[in-house]
Amino acid sequence: VNVDVTTPEGIIKASQLGFASSDLADVMFTPLLLESVALLFNGDGHKGRLFSVMRHPIDRVVSIFHYLQQATWEPTYNPEYAKWTIDDYVQSEFCESNWMVRALTNKMVGPLASEDVMIAKEILKRKCLIGLMDRMEESIVRFHAYFGFGDAGDLDCAVRNYANGGDLAN
Repeated sequence: VNVDVTTPEGIIKASQLGFASSDLADVMFTPLLLESVALLFNGDGHKGRLFSVMRHPIDRVVSIFHYLQQATWEPTYNPEYAKWTIDDYVQSEFCESNWMVRALTNKMVGPLASEDVMIAKEILKRKCLIGLMDRMEESIVRFHAYFGFGDAGDLDCAVRNYANGGDLAN
């Protein structure tokens, strides 16, 4: 399936092509949860099931910092990041601010309130199967069992290829 559901334009294209109802994909990865739900799973009888791999927020910020220092292929790459310390990054306007809460509550800018955190937690509790980055092998086994992702060989392949990170494990 040749659609990019990581951008609003790609989600619109996927919707126009009948992506969800086509049954051509078992899994899609997108940071745009609310947009995907609204445009792809909009009453045609097809329901998505949500899973996410999470890590401690501080570990996430540190990881993004290291990624941005080397991600020359990213459109937002800035060579100045390579000279920054983690303190420089955390104090900058570029440091993310509760991305998951913002995505789940559709408040990508502006201040967040404790109520927003509670809403995001409730959405995750009710709608999401959660795996943990620092327990990735266990998480993969859990996803495999819940979603029925293939046979024991497929599970072994997934564990071998994804449980221990990789070159760009940030």
